[in-house]
Amino acid sequence: MKHIKTICSGILAGIIIGIGGLVSSVVSSNVLTISDKVLAAFLFSIGLLLICIFGLNLYTGKIGYVLDNKPSFLVDLGEMLVGNLIGASLMGLFVRGCSSQFNKAIIYLSSSCETKLNHPWYTALLLSIGCGMLVYLAVAIFKSEQHPVIRVIGLFMCVTVFVTCGLVHIVAEMFYFVAANKLSGDAILFFLLVLVGNSAGSIGLHALIKLINKK
Repeated sequence: MKHIKTICSGILAGIIIGIGGLVSSVVSSNVLTISDKVLAAFLFSIGLLLICIFGLNLYTGKIGYVLDNKPSFLVDLGEMLVGNLIGASLMGLFVRGCSSQFNKAIIYLSSSCETKLNHPWYTALLLSIGCGMLVYLAVAIFKSEQHPVIRVIGLFMCVTVFVTCGLVHIVAEMFYFVAANKLSGDAILFFLLVLVGNSAGSIGLHALIKLINKK
């Protein structure tokens, strides 16, 4: 039962990330100014906010704490990731099924996915490390004992920064590539790089902050 619950929570988290990615893509496909781009990134943040509020299982929000947990936590992380990717894929298929409504967004995502696949491998890795760091910070700030307003603003700022800068998030990328119908062998390799980068950025930053606090 525990494993089913973990996966189902992960699926719901993936769907919510997909919703954030959808609204961000719809706005981005109509971008006229830099303020529109920032607005698109800001709206994407609603996904992580809802996940934190309802305590859902998002891999990138949990992986940073892997060294603080028992080895069995790795199983939980694997189940979360599977659930996240299923949920994001379902949202991508939803967008494909409503292609007449989201045609401009799909065209935008198709171009964006092609650009990402043309990145050198080290660029994809670095962009995903940066994303892992910012998602970790967003979740850590929300879990802190700061004033609720500060916690929400901190989360929104971190996510807005990573989306505006074009950093890559494994769950969001699954939604984008499925929605754009761009899954391929190259896409799978890209996902693996992003997964490694997201994980390394989150784990590394958490370990560094713990080290600094101890000193």
